[in-house]
Amino acid sequence: MKIFHIIEINVFIFVFINPIMVIKGQKSGPDSLTIWNELTDLQDLIIDLDFKNTELKDIIRLIANQYGINIFIEDDVNTRITIHLVNISLSEALNFIIQENNLSIQKSGSIYKISNIAKNDSSLTEEPELKILFMDGLISTDFENEDVRKVFYQISKITGKTIFLDDNVRGVISAYLQNLPLDKALYFITKNNGYYLTREDSIYQIRKSRLESSDQPIQSTSFFLNVHNNLIDIEVLNGDVVKILNELFQQLGLSLFLLDDLKGKVSALAYDLSLDECLNVILSSNNCTFKKMEKHYLVGSKTNKLLLSSRLIPLKYLKVDSILDMLPAIILEKAEFKIIKEHNAVLIHGSHDVLSDVEQTLHDLDQPIPQILIEALVVDYNYQDIKEISLEGGLSGGVADTSRGTGDHWFPALDVYLTGGNINQYLDKFEGYLGISSIGKLPEDFYLKVKALETIGKANIRSKPQIATLNGYPADITIGQTQYYILTTQTPIRDPSQLYIQETQQFHTIEANITLQITPWVSASGEITVEIHPEFNNPVGQFSSEVPPTIQRRALNSTVRLRDGETIVLGGLIQTIESVNKFQLPILGSLPLIGKLFQSTNHRNMKSELIIYITPHLSYIGNSASME
Repeated sequence: MKIFHIIEINVFIFVFINPIMVIKGQKSGPDSLTIWNELTDLQDLIIDLDFKNTELKDIIRLIANQYGINIFIEDDVNTRITIHLVNISLSEALNFIIQENNLSIQKSGSIYKISNIAKNDSSLTEEPELKILFMDGLISTDFENEDVRKVFYQISKITGKTIFLDDNVRGVISAYLQNLPLDKALYFITKNNGYYLTREDSIYQIRKSRLESSDQPIQSTSFFLNVHNNLIDIEVLNGDVVKILNELFQQLGLSLFLLDDLKGKVSALAYDLSLDECLNVILSSNNCTFKKMEKHYLVGSKTNKLLLSSRLIPLKYLKVDSILDMLPAIILEKAEFKIIKEHNAVLIHGSHDVLSDVEQTLHDLDQPIPQILIEALVVDYNYQDIKEISLEGGLSGGVADTSRGTGDHWFPALDVYLTGGNINQYLDKFEGYLGISSIGKLPEDFYLKVKALETIGKANIRSKPQIATLNGYPADITIGQTQYYILTTQTPIRDPSQLYIQETQQFHTIEANITLQITPWVSASGEITVEIHPEFNNPVGQFSSEVPPTIQRRALNSTVRLRDGETIVLGGLIQTIESVNKFQLPILGSLPLIGKLFQSTNHRNMKSELIIYITPHLSYIGNSASME
């Protein structure tokens, strides 16, 4: 038999990791794998081997002496050879010599025996070794229509693994493999030849399906089912459900109870399934289900109440109150649901396949929910420009002016308050300078105010609220005060003799708040869409409990899209107040030039602008990394 035969040039090649062997022009001697198995221990390197027309016995004797190995050569080996080899391993050199000269080699302990093919053991020629090579955990095979028991005996012998064969494992098999791990090689050999392979620890068991008659050919198997490492491979076309279930549980060593008369066929091609997944594949198309009870399985119709079971599914991220609204109606119809708030879980009662579908759906829904922290910096810029020039005089009536501080101001603003006594003192000094006996006296309650000032101010009122919420949920924050005022109501009441007026008073409230409302959404790309509604309500003027206060309201509605950590500026809420108040004496205040002395002017210019800086920060509670 030829290994890896390339037709075009009739060359046979084996490639291994260590060493590398190339065999050309195979002759009618022992096969190369058999010889190679005998020589794998000889790894010494031959630097130069050069002989011309020399007895092979002399060459072998020289090699044995040089490398310290025991080699016995039959007397009838009289071949003379010419050879020149450089930088080659000892095993490759001997293998080449033996192959080219139609010789055979056998190893007995530490002694190698070389002989002609004709003198070789007749048992070996009649029943040659199989072409199986095992090295560094990898196995290569090349055989066709070989006895199955002989093949696995040889594999067990060269690998040192324990392999059990059932009595019904008989027949011939074929396999052509190269450099495969042992487990995978055994799996493909058994699968493609109609056998089943199971493994427990380091022990392998190979058997044929007991559902097949002993005289039926292996190739006529209608389905293939194999259990390996607690995983199941199934290949079936219109297979009988009961036969497949019996074979499956027989391989697993588990108990199976059929509660109903199962009739139906199944077609499936699947690999590496768990037992529950495999049962769902087999039973779902036949309106059947199963129930697990420790190591026993009950199988029957979905209408059988004995097969219904309950399962409690806790939720990690979602609130259980709203979970039923998220499930499709077709799922809700197939099972009974009960909300368990204490465990944030949902209890489901139904068949196994429905429970599995619901559990998978809930797992898909119950994902980490993005949490968004919004940092809002609110800046209120106020500009003031006030100009006031006034001259005011009169009689105070003995009431002191408490609206101003103590002392007069001459610089940088002029703010002087003079009484009648102060002015009389100045007039007395003025009379002395002028030599006038008496100008006159002013009353003591006379006053004179002189004011000339300009105020320019800039005030920044800042607030920095922070608010956090879950994806898709609104959140708001309110900071402010509640003011009360009295509302008086008069109600007329008439009786037969007279009319009464009934007066009632009630306290009413009015809010002066700073409110920030947000609703964020996080897209799959990680961008955050935020609906923002800030509102600022500020009272105007002095508060009085007798009248409702005037509220200045500024609000903004905006929808923006940002990335995590980006900042956006929202502005444009500008308010301007400009007022001019002029007081003057009639006629005198209108005179040119001197009319300013009889006027009082107050010019007020106020401007305010509200600017909001929004910065979102994204995090996933319960997950170490953000979703991509």
